[in-house]
Amino acid sequence: MTASHFRPGTEMPRLLFAIILCSFVVGCATKPATLKGSFSLNGKPFAIPKGAGQVFAMFQGMGTDGKPDIFKTYTGVVNADGTFEVQSSAGELPPGSYLWSIDCDAVKVPEFAAFTHGKSKGKVEVKSGPNVVVLDLSAK
Repeated sequence: MTASHFRPGTEMPRLLFAIILCSFVVGCATKPATLKGSFSLNGKPFAIPKGAGQVFAMFQGMGTDGKPDIFKTYTGVVNADGTFEVQSSAGELPPGSYLWSIDCDAVKVPEFAAFTHGKSKGKVEVKSGPNVVVLDLSAK
């Protein structure tokens, strides 16, 4: 097409329409989530025992088929006081249902044995915006 096929003065309204449409689509998108949390045992905060080594909280997004999606896995280092913050490469994670598990030497922390990767049945719902969860180790 050549420029002679366009009517003069129609470029700006088209550009403005495109900008408004893009803004509307981006503004209506689901907002990302952040996730912080801690562990509890029998209703009390659970700290990581000395000598346990490095402990990670893992969150695996649930696929549309209801099964964990290995491509949607997010981790957070668990601090000595049992708190963690999940980080993703984008700094936030998508809202949705997640299966949580713990990656550690379960022999050194027997309270984590039922929640290691592949054994855990723990689920958490992550909503848009900031989320704070307490993961209960007594709910096996």
